[in-house]
Amino acid sequence: MGWFDDDFYSTKVSEERLRAPGWRDDSRRRRYSLLPLAVAFMLGVLFTLLVLRLAPEGRSSVRDQAIAAGAAISAQLSYNEQIKWAAGKVQPAVVSVISKIKAGEDGPEVEVGLGSGIVYRVVGGKALIATNHHVVANAEKLEVVLIDGQSIEAEIVGSDALTDLAVLAADSGDGVTVAELGRSEGLQAGETAIAIGNPLGLGFSHSITVGVVSAPKRLIDVSQHGRNDWKMEVIQTDAAINQGNSGGALANLDGQVIGINSMKVLDMGVEGLGFAIPIDDAKPVLDQLVRYGKVKRPYLGVYTENVDEWTEKELLWLPDSIDYGVVVLGAEGPAKDAGLSQHDVIVALDGTTVRNTYELRLYLYEQKRIGDKVRVTYYRDGKKRETTVTLREWEPEP
Repeated sequence: MGWFDDDFYSTKVSEERLRAPGWRDDSRRRRYSLLPLAVAFMLGVLFTLLVLRLAPEGRSSVRDQAIAAGAAISAQLSYNEQIKWAAGKVQPAVVSVISKIKAGEDGPEVEVGLGSGIVYRVVGGKALIATNHHVVANAEKLEVVLIDGQSIEAEIVGSDALTDLAVLAADSGDGVTVAELGRSEGLQAGETAIAIGNPLGLGFSHSITVGVVSAPKRLIDVSQHGRNDWKMEVIQTDAAINQGNSGGALANLDGQVIGINSMKVLDMGVEGLGFAIPIDDAKPVLDQLVRYGKVKRPYLGVYTENVDEWTEKELLWLPDSIDYGVVVLGAEGPAKDAGLSQHDVIVALDGTTVRNTYELRLYLYEQKRIGDKVRVTYYRDGKKRETTVTLREWEPEP
């Protein structure tokens, strides 16, 4: 769905999602099997909450001690009890995200999708909720449903298609729990991964599935406009991720969010190939979405096609040694002002070889800022040329 390759699907639920009857919150009915262990656990939780409450914002060392205390509690439990503890810590911070549109000018509101989200901060009486761009992309109205069934209207603060991330805001009110964001750097294959979300609709909301980190860093092709022209670094897990889990939490045994569930492989005979956006990658994007409502990126101003996908290479008049680069299909803005035009072939930026559209974007987004100049090396009519482009701010398509 959307901008993913055909071998993938986003986990947003369609109108035909399954609704299981009798949904309710059974979290209060859980009981630990060992009473002394439960008493020790509750005392430890109370201690941790007290330390967090007393710790000023600037006293990071005190907060670190509180987090360490929570980790120490987890370490004292059996493996199954660790999973229960971690899931119970994250679960209340995961919400259902309902997307609605209006059926006709005067028609009723219709639910068109349901995904998940994570309350990760409260600012000025507003709960900030991280989710996927594809969960909210076409919504005219949004609601979030808390673990206790409370429904709250939400609005989009910012959204970014390239990273598939979005931030929503809703009144924090009573009963909003904030997730603790951990780190994805340093994850190792084989670590426990807990996925929490809303597969197939509200009837299965706040479902928990458990697996492992299958690969901490995996580059997968994703597409916009029907072509694989970008790569996303993701956490691969075999914890079950299904339709409706998009935007939900991937957590560790310390009850920290290490990823935002986003997609899975959908192919005959394929099981246990789910992917989450690493939380370390998500944090700066979420910050920009809150601050600007978008992600600010430098803009070169070219529409491109990879040379190795170009069917009529003889028309490009490239030297025999050049079998890479990107063909300019159209130039506008900064590129047009610098003299680039249709059928130019870009082969380098600032002397760094550019073999395809992905490498061109990667260099711009990681090495350049808005207002920087970039030296573009390109071929036109068989001749090698150079020009300097002053990068502007990229404005995403509405």
